[in-house]
Amino acid sequence: MRKHINISHNFSDFWVAAETAGNGIGRFPAPRTAAVTFDLSRAKQTVAARIETAVATVFLWMERARERRALAQLDGRLLSDIGVGHAEAAHEAAKPFWRA
Repeated sequence: MRKHINISHNFSDFWVAAETAGNGIGRFPAPRTAAVTFDLSRAKQTVAARIETAVATVFLWMERARERRALAQLDGRLLSDIGVGHAEAAHEAAKPFWRA
C-alpha cells in the first residue's frame, strides 16, 4: 500500500496583489497551483537502505579490527608464510579500523 502526501498551494493571492500594486512590471501569468507529491514508501525504503549501509559498515569495521589484531599476533615464521614482512605487518596492524 503506497501512501502519498499531496501538498498544494494556490498562488492566486500573490498574482492579484502584484497586479493591484501597479508597479509597472507588466502582465502577470494566470494564477497557478503548485503541487508536490511525496511518496512515503520510497522515503521508508531510503531510510531502510541507509540503516542497512550503516550496519554493514559497522560489521566491516569489526572485521578489519579483528584481522589487524590477528595480524599483530603472528610470529615471523607465519608472516613469511604469507609473504609479509614485520614492518609491513606492524604498519597494517597500526591502522585504525575505519581506514582501508
